[in-house]
Amino acid sequence: MKVESNRAPAQEFLRAAPPLARRRGVPHGRGAVAGFTLTELVIVIVIIGILAAFAVPGYQQKVRETRRTDARAALLATANRQERFFTDNESYTASMTALGFAADPTPSENGFYLISAAVAADTYTLTATPQGAQTSDTGCATLTLNSAGVQGSTGGGDCW
Repeated sequence: MKVESNRAPAQEFLRAAPPLARRRGVPHGRGAVAGFTLTELVIVIVIIGILAAFAVPGYQQKVRETRRTDARAALLATANRQERFFTDNESYTASMTALGFAADPTPSENGFYLISAAVAADTYTLTATPQGAQTSDTGCATLTLNSAGVQGSTGGGDCW
């Protein structure tokens, strides 16, 4: 059998509602609302911003250094083609198309550098010039490799 209450429906609702302290996130027993205050969120965002300010430039520098391997590989592959050309023709060539590349200068495998050749007497010098995003690598602006195997760079950094 159901017992009817003499209370009005509004009074029942107010009785069942949690106290004001519980609704604001203060941990007082059952029914507490969990959450973050605006101050806590702002502090976290500031900390993330500070960490990003230090991490992003370092990451970008490592990416530029890693892209140099594209130039090194292209220069060494081109040097091999020059030596093969010399074996067949008894001279070096400044033409990248004569070495079997599609263009002169020819882009490196990943496209971060353009490879060109210069010939003087019985020597050659291969140059890798940065392109696109790699142009921001001022520490090693261009990489060079000559017929004697001497590796060089402009910008003064340790690029090889």
